[in-house]
Amino acid sequence: MKSNIGRFALLAIAVGLPYQALSQEVTLYGRLDVNITKFRDSALELTQASTSRWGLLGRSDLAAGWRTEFQLESGFRSDTGALSGGLFARESWLGLSHETFGLFRLGRSLTPNQRVSVNYDPNNTDSIGTFGPSGLMLSQPALSRFSNGVFYETPKIGGFSVFAAYQLDEANDKTDDSATSVRLRFVTGEFDASLAHAELSAGNRVTSIGANYRLPNVRPMVQWHSGRRNGERRSHWLVGAVIAAPVGEVRVARLAENDRSPQSVDRRLASLGYDYPLSKRSLIYATIVRDRVSAAAARHGMEFGLRHNF
Repeated sequence: MKSNIGRFALLAIAVGLPYQALSQEVTLYGRLDVNITKFRDSALELTQASTSRWGLLGRSDLAAGWRTEFQLESGFRSDTGALSGGLFARESWLGLSHETFGLFRLGRSLTPNQRVSVNYDPNNTDSIGTFGPSGLMLSQPALSRFSNGVFYETPKIGGFSVFAAYQLDEANDKTDDSATSVRLRFVTGEFDASLAHAELSAGNRVTSIGANYRLPNVRPMVQWHSGRRNGERRSHWLVGAVIAAPVGEVRVARLAENDRSPQSVDRRLASLGYDYPLSKRSLIYATIVRDRVSAAAARHGMEFGLRHNF
């Protein structure tokens, strides 16, 4: 459960600490995810469908409707306790926001194209039932998050909003090149659609389209990505749905990779999953998949796990 540090202001007064030092709103949140995964041709694994994580969200009011905001998020493996990347490799940014002018941030964060891959995937780019955010982005890990990034998100105007991000190519940082990603989103009623485009180094680029529609008992969705990676044309598509069950939800998805390179490594993935809620914060999940790459024999796999959000 999220907890607001500002609620402890009275305690600060009681012990004689300056109230202002604890007056800003800070929220602690996180997720623990662990499962057992087994493919027919491999050994049993203890792993996770989604990255376990913990983080801090903060905001502090300023004058004239402005406020400062920040986020720090750290990923780790729940099966070993090891960090996933750096300490705050998932999110690390500080920004200014205003209800009229939007949100401006500096640091490391998810890209506009990556949000398209997450918003229109029944598995949220988690689990063995998806290509994952990097996979959907034509296997371009650099498109998942920008470091040394400048991010700007407009308020929603008539259902439309824009999210733009630019990654600086710093002289003293040779790990990241300059990159740009922009997303146009339209939301009205139960309909949600996005168009995004990213330009990376060496002529690599990706255009992404996604949409979903929330019906009473089912939410169908689709996404498509096309572009160039290492000089070759590639495209990915996904069709899926989240279906309400008497208890919990069913997740279905069909994904494809079309590789126009000389190697022509095409891929087809079909998945069926189920989430059973134990409470508002905890659930048991299971996923089965059929995954085939080019002419190789199809791989059949399953995962069964427990997830808890706080």
